[in-house]
Amino acid sequence: MKFLLKYKWLFLFFLLVVSLFSYKVIPFYSAFPDYSFGYDFWNLYKFQNCIHANNPYIVPPGSCGDERGMVYPPAIFWTYQWVKGLSFPTALWIWLSFVLLSLVASSLYWLERPRQRFWIFIPLVIFQYPGFYTFERGNNDIYPVLLWSICSFFYLRGWVFQAGLLAGLAVAMKIYPVIAVSVFVLGGVFYFLKNRKKPWSGQILLRQDWLRFGLGCVLMFLVVFAITWEQSLPYFFKILPKWSTQEHGRHVSIHSFWSIQGHPRWITLVLIFLLVKKWKNFLIHLYKEDIVFLFALSLGVSTYIQKISNDYNLITLYPLFFLMLSRLLSKEMKGHDREKGYFIATVGCLVSALGCKWLWKNVLWDVGGFQIVLQYLWFYFLPGWVYKSNSKR
Repeated sequence: MKFLLKYKWLFLFFLLVVSLFSYKVIPFYSAFPDYSFGYDFWNLYKFQNCIHANNPYIVPPGSCGDERGMVYPPAIFWTYQWVKGLSFPTALWIWLSFVLLSLVASSLYWLERPRQRFWIFIPLVIFQYPGFYTFERGNNDIYPVLLWSICSFFYLRGWVFQAGLLAGLAVAMKIYPVIAVSVFVLGGVFYFLKNRKKPWSGQILLRQDWLRFGLGCVLMFLVVFAITWEQSLPYFFKILPKWSTQEHGRHVSIHSFWSIQGHPRWITLVLIFLLVKKWKNFLIHLYKEDIVFLFALSLGVSTYIQKISNDYNLITLYPLFFLMLSRLLSKEMKGHDREKGYFIATVGCLVSALGCKWLWKNVLWDVGGFQIVLQYLWFYFLPGWVYKSNSKR
């Protein structure tokens, strides 16, 4: 371990380079004749350039050239009006350029101590399996990453309610950020219950940052729902329930805890309960001492708890990885007793989730979804690696 810690820059660089080969695992789809990128972008492009663009949620699947029907929430759909009149290749490359710039910008934010030598890690991380998969599909999970990053920025500057509004917009756009909001608020609730002074009143409760953050989130979601009510009603009460109950099968690009095979569904609920129990003191500590880590952790775990999660969603884990990476490689960390914990956590995140997919595809995937179990264990033991470390921050 001492040898690895001494050469941690070189070791991480080597591991990231090797992990780039995981792109071979991506199940490439052709969304356009002679064009192998943009399968998910194709869905939004076709419906924006369709006569049914005013309300694509009430027409039969296939009506606009995509047999899936419109599968994205209205808040996402309306942000793509700019593609009207553009050719598919032109619109796609504009979108991919935006995704790349947004990933770079958010990465710089989560690198707490950006230094010149950190720049080499930014492209190496961005083009890991989840990032490459995002570009291959033209997916829009960049919205939660970007909004959550700005949300964290606002919150740390005391704009708590405004941060909640941005979180609510993220929920309206991709739904699963509601899990990130729930984890964050749960940390605040645990901290409040542990440290409350009796008697306490509703006035004391309303002064809690976690509550104002949550109220801002709910308000923005309701505002977006009201503005788009003609599209939101069929989407949330017809399309989303049907889509979320579909069985998408188990394959190498699935990472939801609900996709672990060989056990009843209730066991997944037990696993989530055990994770929350394990995290209780961890969340309390983060809420009090390390709010930025709590933000990154909340978003990172969010797509694991929703039922359907493809690995392009895992760019939501990039903020947490960049945060741990920057702390591990900082000058202050060298020779410190918390260096080992951050090293294990950072390498574990890369090996189990962000990279090395080519290892798990043919070697360990069929053993009851070993890869998902491995990622669950990484989250479960994460407090033990960084909790003591963070306590000295």
